[in-house]
Formats: sequence, C-alpha cells, structure tokens
Amino acid sequence: MSSCGKSDSYKKLLAEKYYLVAANEKLTETMVHDIFSPPVASRIYAYPSIAAYEVAVLAAPDEFYSLMGQLNESSALSINAADYEQANFQLASLAAYYKVAIQLIFTEQFLIEDREALFEEIKNAGMPEEEFQASLALGEAVADEILAYASEDNYHQSRSFGKYTVKNDLGSWKPTPPAYIESIEPHWNKIRPFFLDSASQFAPVAPPPFDTIPESTFFSRCHGCHGCRK
Repeated sequence: MSSCGKSDSYKKLLAEKYYLVAANEKLTETMVHDIFSPPVASRIYAYPSIAAYEVAVLAAPDEFYSLMGQLNESSALSINAADYEQANFQLASLAAYYKVAIQLIFTEQFLIEDREALFEEIKNAGMPEEEFQASLALGEAVADEILAYASEDNYHQSRSFGKYTVKNDLGSWKPTPPAYIESIEPHWNKIRPFFLDSASQFAPVAPPPFDTIPESTFFSRCHGCHGCRK
C-alpha cells in the first residue's frame, strides 16, 4: 500500500536481465536468415553496438569515454543527456541498438517484433509513460547520429562496384566446388575503418610465390595443410 500500487519492477528487469545479449542474438538470427557475408555481418554488429555504448557514455561520462570523435571521420555526439531528464538509460541503450540494427538488415520485422515485445514487457512491469517516451527519444536521438556516421563509410557506394575478375593463371584464386561461390566483398578495403588508417599498418610477411614443384616452399606448405585433414 505504501507504493500506492505503482510497480517499479521494470528497474529490476533492466538491471538483471540480459536484454542486450538477447537483442544481439536476435540480430545474429536475422543476419543468418538474410544471408549476409561475414564482412558485412561485422559491420552490422558494429554500429548498433556503438549506439548502445554511446548511451552508456551519456549515463556515466566519468566512467566511459565516447567513441564518437575518436573513430575515423567521426564527430562528438551533439546530444545533451540533461535534455532527457526522465529517460531510463538502460532502455534508451536498447532503443538505440534496435533502431540502428533494424536499418542495417533486410528482414526488419524480426527485430521489430523482438523490440516491441521488450517494450511491452517493460511497460507492463511498471515504467511510467513519461519515462518510457523519454527513454525512446534519447535512444533514437543517439541512433540517428550513429546512422548518419554509418552512412558515410562507403559501404552503400561499394554495392555498385564491379565484381572480382577471375584470372586464368594457375596462381590466382578461383571459385571452388561444391558451391562455386563468388569472391566475397572484393572491395572491402574501400570501406572506412574505425581506427586504422588502412590494413597497411599491419602488413604481413609476403607469402611464398606460387609454385607446383614439390620441393618448393609454396607446395610443401600447401601439402602440409592438406595432410592435416587426413
């Protein structure tokens, strides 16, 4: 009676349940359904995670450092947490994650349904409407800035780049059986990296030249790899 029947069990739910982990798992399921390649999947994982993290930064600026302003070509967020006094940062973080993720996949309905089920659970657990709306507003504001940053990484432009041209010489890569899948993201090096200036910062030692002579370094190493599966 002292609480006048008003429940705040939503706070316990948000503090103890692994909602963000569950959202990430649902995103994985969606990407598998949509058949995204591993490089593209890495991009889809990255931006929603950045959005969720940036809300955590707003909640505890003395504990966390914002990535925005540190990532290549990024600017500090223009959002003032004080403008969202009633927001619940945990729900705002989830709202930001879902909004960004939904924009990056094909089957949006999977994540929309998952998000709406979460929102309904939190509201039913007693979150006041004012707090709920403020949380969504904060999450969406952060998501909008992360999506704007994502839109400039050259990914969309790369969708129109030419396919990898298969060469006829023996030492070049070619599609292999049983699926004969085309080369995956041959222009991925044109996508803006988050921190590196390019992959040249960690250039590996050059591989041995292609050779079919059994005594050659290339042949012996390939034969060694082949023998490992026997």
